[in-house]
Amino acid sequence: MSHLALVLLHALRLLQLAVLARVILSWIDPFPRHPVVRKFTGFIDALARPFKVVIPMGPGMGLDLGPLFLLLVIEAVQQLVARLALLLVLG
Repeated sequence: MSHLALVLLHALRLLQLAVLARVILSWIDPFPRHPVVRKFTGFIDALARPFKVVIPMGPGMGLDLGPLFLLLVIEAVQQLVARLALLLVLG
């Protein structure tokens, strides 16, 4: 597999872990005003915004499915990169 494909696959895996970390931060929210946390959550939220679907769970509460859909898109891109790299190697 090409080095570029491996780097891209690792970057996508790190992005998946970042999305999962964002989901966990949304549940526990230890330092919501810390500048690093705000930049991190802002970055991940901006990526998930196009996929935002909120299911009402009660007054003032909702379940945002944006991160789940973002994870599915990242997984699909990973599969595509891996298959393309394999096709290039096997030629």
